[in-house]
Amino acid sequence: MKKQLTNIIASQILKKQASSGSLDISEIRDDNHPGKAILMFVEIEASDRDNEKIITAMKKELSDQFFNAPAQTDEYAFENALAKANLQVKDILLAKPKNWLQRIHIAAVALCDDEIHISPIGNVHAFLVHNQKVSDVLATESKSAPNPVKIFTNIVSGKLSSGNAIV
Repeated sequence: MKKQLTNIIASQILKKQASSGSLDISEIRDDNHPGKAILMFVEIEASDRDNEKIITAMKKELSDQFFNAPAQTDEYAFENALAKANLQVKDILLAKPKNWLQRIHIAAVALCDDEIHISPIGNVHAFLVHNQKVSDVLATESKSAPNPVKIFTNIVSGKLSSGNAIV
């Protein structure tokens, strides 16, 4: 499995501007699956010794499960990988105070050729640019605090056609 940090400059700039806590931007690819990638955008506003452990466990579980899934569809493989990531970090998150979970903001993204699957946690946005119009595909009426037992709960899926972009 090959891990590439394609956004290292953006990550360094954001870290300088961020307050205490953790920020991680990663792209994970597998040479055996050239049309697939996992992107992780993680911000944990609280300074905590478990931050890196949480981020590392999520990335490892997502990449292991997504790229090696026996599932017939990429969406199901991503859903299964998110469920396994939930189990990996559950015990760490259950030990945290309830308000600590409101300081986690994550966008886990699976790219599969022209398909995109996004699972958001906390206050994150993904803007679709289509026909010179921009819309937030992750906009919801109410944002509740993540559940420590099942931190990844929703997936937004779609196809990106030529000329479309997700920002």
